[in-house]
Amino acid sequence: MAMTDKELLEKTQDELLDLLIEECAETIQAATKAKRFGPNRSWPGYNGERCNADAVIREALQVNDTLRAYCARLGVNYGVALDWWSLRDERDFVKT
Repeated sequence: MAMTDKELLEKTQDELLDLLIEECAETIQAATKAKRFGPNRSWPGYNGERCNADAVIREALQVNDTLRAYCARLGVNYGVALDWWSLRDERDFVKT
């Protein structure tokens, strides 16, 4: 379930980790459906009848929001963490 930034920032470290685990699992489930049934497939009554690709994106963005709140709870600058990660993998990511 999507939460506002304010709601996320009110969570404890453990609650944020629980949410992160849940959101990662939901992202895996959505990605699995997209792979199995196709990204453009939608289901009546599921996911607001949005297509599977929309579900993958929405769940991944909720992981991102939860990570931002977790970094804030830890006192870690989220932007610095992202910069470090992107620089670390940049060479591998752009291989052709």
